[in-house]
Amino acid sequence: GCMVTCTTPPFRAAVRLNSGVRQQQTMLRPISKLEAALVLRTLEVGATTDISPELVASVGSLQVTALCKCGCSTVWFGPDGDGSNGRIVAEAFATSAGEDIQLIVWERHGALVGLELVGQGATPLPDLEAVRPWDVVGCMVTCTTPPFRAAVRLNSGVSCEMTLLDYCKKETQRLADLSGLRLDSLTTTEMTSTLLSISANTDIHSIWCMRGLCIASLVTYARIFGQGVRVKIKDEFIAILSVSEQQHHQEFLDLRDKWAAHSVNDYETSFVQVELSEGPTGEPVVSRVTDGTEMISILSPQQMAHLLALSKKATDYLGSLIDAERIAVASAIPQSDLLELARDNYAFSRPTRRKSHSERHSPFRSRLHGDVYHSAVPRSGPA
Repeated sequence: GCMVTCTTPPFRAAVRLNSGVRQQQTMLRPISKLEAALVLRTLEVGATTDISPELVASVGSLQVTALCKCGCSTVWFGPDGDGSNGRIVAEAFATSAGEDIQLIVWERHGALVGLELVGQGATPLPDLEAVRPWDVVGCMVTCTTPPFRAAVRLNSGVSCEMTLLDYCKKETQRLADLSGLRLDSLTTTEMTSTLLSISANTDIHSIWCMRGLCIASLVTYARIFGQGVRVKIKDEFIAILSVSEQQHHQEFLDLRDKWAAHSVNDYETSFVQVELSEGPTGEPVVSRVTDGTEMISILSPQQMAHLLALSKKATDYLGSLIDAERIAVASAIPQSDLLELARDNYAFSRPTRRKSHSERHSPFRSRLHGDVYHSAVPRSGPA
């Protein structure tokens, strides 16, 4: 997942925000004894609402349906895995592998759907005796971005709640653009991984599905390096590639431009053929006319592997740019804007004639939330 780290001494904690692209490992197994004990302990010391006896009794029979790929010990029990909507019914504090972490128990429709660990990287499960209430360790600053809510513990001595607010200004447009580019790289990775996993199946139905997935992968990869209005990273990304990677990169851009996006290209040809026969007096006559098209269908497995490696490298590179840009944005927000946001949470989100606002931020795009389209990935990174 995506992490935002608080380094206020003496504590370090992290908040897992709604990234829109959730990395999870689906599975189905019974909840372990330690996982069940930690859920019960968190409910005991950190309940945020009334906990019914039925909810407590259900813990031992929970089935784990998804894990987090980041390496932490978060487990999900709901049918939607990591994508479950819900509410927090308990929060507690613990120390695991020398790091301060938060434990969150999630509930939806009267059933427990997750035990989330919020911490630094590959956080193991803490010992049961290490779990303690939040009032023992201080105050909370809570992120309420749905469907997940996580917390950062600050050594401020002041208890408060923080809501994520849209901050749409020209000065933050680069960060918004980088977020969109990273979503494209992540999408390319997922599509190419899927393409590789089904490439061994060559029946006629899978060929057409694979062709569509192949074209979508190439188009999405090329979007990262397009010449449109978004921030440009093509030259700086090419500079970190090896010579062979640069060759593959250009090959995929050419495939997008000359095969996927245009109907007349060097990768396919349409033709007309005539069949001749001999007429009554020996002259040639046309007995049949036929037509057809020859074209490449999908990338080879080797090419798919190269595209996958490049998309992963682009994701890592964009992640580093995003981290730096978040710091720059946070340090440059003027106090006047903070005061305005405090007075009006929507001051920088609704359409306005202010020149300082960026009209390319999503709140200004009405089609995103229409009835015609399904928004499966609402955000590509933390707000």
